[in-house]
Amino acid sequence: MPDPAHLKAIIEAELQHLTHPQATTAIRAHLVEPVSVTLDWDYGAPSQQFPGWLVFDDPTTDTEIVFCADGFGPSHPWGLILPEGDHRPMGMDSGWYRTFLGAWSDLTGLEPGSLIGHGPADV
Repeated sequence: MPDPAHLKAIIEAELQHLTHPQATTAIRAHLVEPVSVTLDWDYGAPSQQFPGWLVFDDPTTDTEIVFCADGFGPSHPWGLILPEGDHRPMGMDSGWYRTFLGAWSDLTGLEPGSLIGHGPADV
């Protein structure tokens, strides 16, 4: 699993491809220093959990973006989740993405292609 510095570098690399400064500003407003979290996995053994990293927190929508190499990762390690008190259910596979910007785009409803120049494939 990547460490906080590596996660920040991944996100920064993706942000470099944004062509809209407003989008970059909006993302940076909710980025948090990566925090280790435990994510609830509903598709395995009862009470199964995986380690992950919280990297984005939007309290106005009560939504977080997390990174987790388990569960839907490694192919889709970026999750858009809705925390429930102290619990962070991973939710369904439709809430997991190949890139950070893919998760953020789903949160905002903005088309990834309209925000990105040449950059990460399959946002």
